[in-house]
Amino acid sequence: MDFAKAFGFVFEDPDWVQKIIIGGIVSIIPLVGQFLVLGYMISVGRNVIRGNPQPLPDWGDFGQMLVDGLYAFVISFVYTLPILIVLCLVLLPALAIGGDFGDGGDVSAVGILGIVCFSCFSIIYGVLVGWFFLPAAMARYADTGEAMAALRFGEILSITRANPIVFLMALLMSMVASFIAGFGVIACFVGVLFTQFYAQCVTGHAYGQAYLVAKDKMR
Repeated sequence: MDFAKAFGFVFEDPDWVQKIIIGGIVSIIPLVGQFLVLGYMISVGRNVIRGNPQPLPDWGDFGQMLVDGLYAFVISFVYTLPILIVLCLVLLPALAIGGDFGDGGDVSAVGILGIVCFSCFSIIYGVLVGWFFLPAAMARYADTGEAMAALRFGEILSITRANPIVFLMALLMSMVASFIAGFGVIACFVGVLFTQFYAQCVTGHAYGQAYLVAKDKMR
């Protein structure tokens, strides 16, 4: 994993200023803009995986970026769906029981137990998905262009198990990029549009790098 490359590749592109400005402007478009930025992140990862020496994409194909963003959103939703299921099947019924029967000690304990169980599951599952599975799934979609490839959980598990450390490193890069993006607030809150978009680019590059290293380990 090349930390310096993930943070510096943007500035190696001769048109990086124009591309970042467009990305910042696009990001303020309600709903559609968020899908486009997410799709752009996928495009960055795809270029890294394919060995493009200048992985910062052009803003030419808005249609493909929109499609990529929509698929990336669906993939993210599917991976977070178990938390919603547990919420509906465990936490809400437990709270309903506690609420229906007032201050009864034993019954209230059911609500507390539901909260504890849901919290533990959410933390553990959130770590596994957010740190390992979802980055691998996003990179898998970027590589194949098929949403179903990102939802073949056995394959995604194999990719993450091949080298889990690289996905932790990708997460670290993403967190550092997001921290740096916060300094955009200094520029009268306008700069944050562009620094947040830059952070998305770094994240896409990091996901692509991690995926390549894991795939190479599987050979």
